[in-house]
Amino acid sequence: KKEMKRMPLTKAVPGTEVILTTRFENVSDKTATAVTINNPIDKALEYKAGSAFGADCEITITADEGKTFAAAESLKVKAAEGERNALSKEYTNVRWLYKGQLAAGKASEVGFRAVIK
Repeated sequence: KKEMKRMPLTKAVPGTEVILTTRFENVSDKTATAVTINNPIDKALEYKAGSAFGADCEITITADEGKTFAAAESLKVKAAEGERNALSKEYTNVRWLYKGQLAAGKASEVGFRAVIK
């Protein structure tokens, strides 16, 4: 079984699987709701299908630089043969809508896995 170890990335080669994590914190003195995080997927990375994570989040994907978001299994793209399901290598952004209530001073994190091209 392949072991995964999380640590800050200093150097990696193509084919390396990485985990991109965004930590968000409520720095106000009031509870935050409907927090949205939109992370572009770097062109040097290929999103790993089904890997996005985030507690209490609705996760959607886009393949058009953020114009149209949908659940990965529902995301469509235009192709020569008509409309088809988007491939994970075509994804350009991952978006999380935090559905919980983030109390003042509290934090959470979201992320996804990708492979370096």
